[in-house]
Amino acid sequence: MGAIRDLRLRHFKNETTEASAKSDALAASQVLKLFLVSCYGVTIRIHGLASPVLGEAITAYGRHVLQSTWDLAKEMDLRPKYGDTDSVFLDNPTVEQTGKLIQAVSSEFRLQLAYDRVYAVCVLSTIKAYFGILSNGKPEIKGLAIAKSNSPRFFQAIFQQCLTQLAEGRRSPSEFENVKQHLPYIVTEAIQRLRSRTVSLADLEYRVELREEPAEKLRSKRLAQPYQAAWLLESQGKRPDRGDTIGFVKVLPFRLQGRQFTVKPTPQANPKEIDVEDYGLSLFAALSQVFDPMNIRLKLNQAALSDFA
Repeated sequence: MGAIRDLRLRHFKNETTEASAKSDALAASQVLKLFLVSCYGVTIRIHGLASPVLGEAITAYGRHVLQSTWDLAKEMDLRPKYGDTDSVFLDNPTVEQTGKLIQAVSSEFRLQLAYDRVYAVCVLSTIKAYFGILSNGKPEIKGLAIAKSNSPRFFQAIFQQCLTQLAEGRRSPSEFENVKQHLPYIVTEAIQRLRSRTVSLADLEYRVELREEPAEKLRSKRLAQPYQAAWLLESQGKRPDRGDTIGFVKVLPFRLQGRQFTVKPTPQANPKEIDVEDYGLSLFAALSQVFDPMNIRLKLNQAALSDFA
């Protein structure tokens, strides 16, 4: 495992910075990483081979190294802002400062740190959730709910518009402060499109995998929204199975055969049924995860919400 780790870090990962070899080197690096992570999984999951004590020791040592690296960065006045698993985010360090930190960690733990990303802008939300904008304007998103694959495409498109706007302010703090003032206008326009019901159903669709057996869940009195959609599909002769991905949109509440529903499978819905209020609130909640750290407050009072219906 150690030899494979060294091969990945000292050879393939270094080559990912060179354009001519980037694609192949990145693929090789990811394959080796998957193999190494799987080896760790064996220590805690595979019956007969697992050693929980070993797994706990590995994670405990990882926490110790991360905390020690954070403390070293603070001692060197590098202004660490965030740390998670195997990385520490530093606030605008010089090359010399990071070189000293890398050397200190190497001497203490025989581990080799290296620059992974340099963001012109980085907004830290919660644990394992943030976005950064590289110096070329390209955004990178990690763990944000609004960017996940099951989020409606409409939400993702609004967030991408916000990121494009923020990328314009990546060159200086003053520019960034100026451009972020335009974000509420992007959201206002999105709300207006929702209210006018001009957003396509496909762009409002949630896509969720059925993790439990539908036949068992559908007997419950109260159904989660994916299983409401599954029930409606089954009532039309389509029987979804566990592991299937269900596409549905949120609609105004209605009752059918003694049950209350708040969603419909996308093919069964029409734009007039869409619960615009729910979508507006959901969009605000999703954007708040990234707007709040930037001190941008979205305000939507109850009177305005009543206009959605």
